[in-house]
Amino acid sequence: MRDEHPPEPPVEDDNDEKNHQYGTVEEVLAFLTKENGEIRTGVIPMFRDIDPEDGARYNEIAKGSRPSQNTINTRLSEAKELNLVEKRVVEMDDSSHPRYLFTPLGKSIRRYMDANNMFWLYRKIGDLQEDLIEKMEKVERDIIIAYEKIDPPEGAPEFKDDEPPRF
Repeated sequence: MRDEHPPEPPVEDDNDEKNHQYGTVEEVLAFLTKENGEIRTGVIPMFRDIDPEDGARYNEIAKGSRPSQNTINTRLSEAKELNLVEKRVVEMDDSSHPRYLFTPLGKSIRRYMDANNMFWLYRKIGDLQEDLIEKMEKVERDIIIAYEKIDPPEGAPEFKDDEPPRF
């Protein structure tokens, strides 16, 4: 049975000297969200696509994300500055690859996001957004078809075939 209460958010321990290398709580929160409380573009897919144990190569992060490469680069750079992720060369399959790995604080934030279903919600919102766009395009096409079938009232402006009606 799933616990009714979400897990506690990551907490900084003032006695741990290592925590002082991380960004401040305010800086980390500013990285995750905008001033109006909206989630900043690229944060959720970046955290989703970096494996908590094995990290991820840049192309693994980029292929699973909706944001532009510019946004991904910016978020990775910000995450590195806050010591949420680090870029390291990792030996794998007789070759070495640069990978982005979570620091302990980054890993803790990722686990918290996962436990609160943020990755599933992000995917679901994306799917719903795509559905909404498809339906709006269909509505636009149907309006154009319906408009073409009616006789315009006297004095109504004439439109070209590829021009949507204005109401």
